[in-house]
Amino acid sequence: MGEIKIADIKAMTVEQRLDLIEQVWDTLVETPDAIPVPDWHKDALEKRLQAFEENPEAGASWDEVEKRVTRRS
Repeated sequence: MGEIKIADIKAMTVEQRLDLIEQVWDTLVETPDAIPVPDWHKDALEKRLQAFEENPEAGASWDEVEKRVTRRS
């Protein structure tokens, strides 16, 4: 495969660029273990898990969250 130049990407339509992004994403998800996860992501997830374990009733159900989000749309 040849090198893709920024000028070539800018010449694409928005739809073509979105398709390119989707194609790149599909190649990334084929090897999830190769994608680095920053330590601050791991720390944030650990804190959220700990908060959930300490008070599992504090969160909202998916239905509640979905209703709040769709009301804002």
